[in-house]
Amino acid sequence: MTRTQLLWLNISLVLAWAVLIWSLGGRHFGYDDTSRIIGPLLDWLFPAMAASDKRWWLGFVRKLAHVTEYGVFAVLVLRLVLFLGGRQMAWNLGIAVAATLTLAMLDEGRQGQLTNRSGSIHDVGLDVFGGSLGLALAMSLASLCRRPLFGVPGWPGTSAARPSTPHQP
Repeated sequence: MTRTQLLWLNISLVLAWAVLIWSLGGRHFGYDDTSRIIGPLLDWLFPAMAASDKRWWLGFVRKLAHVTEYGVFAVLVLRLVLFLGGRQMAWNLGIAVAATLTLAMLDEGRQGQLTNRSGSIHDVGLDVFGGSLGLALAMSLASLCRRPLFGVPGWPGTSAARPSTPHQP
């Protein structure tokens, strides 16, 4: 693949994941809608579960989805920033967190306008936490493996030095 093709691939991954998050924040994925999917699964796995426990687990799974989807989003944004030649890791991470915060605020704001959803500042915090956790896991994985994540030299814990020119895959 050429550098231009890789650039468009990275941009497409970020945009596709943002569209997925936006879709999941829509009117068809409210509590009542998702409980029709998760509820029967919980009934099948734990037939004797009390209704109050089931409601708690339904909420837990929904909040876990926030952490997961925004964790993936932040890592994809970081990958794009690194591909573009981001130099300072603190800035690169800051850009990924800022993009996560921006998408979370827009999505929760939109949910506040829907009749069957409610936007929540707590969910924005959970989304940013998920993004930060995803970034921390990516950084830890790179350090543990002692290899640059996404093939970009200069990750903490790796022996490869960052080149003096932007990364050319």
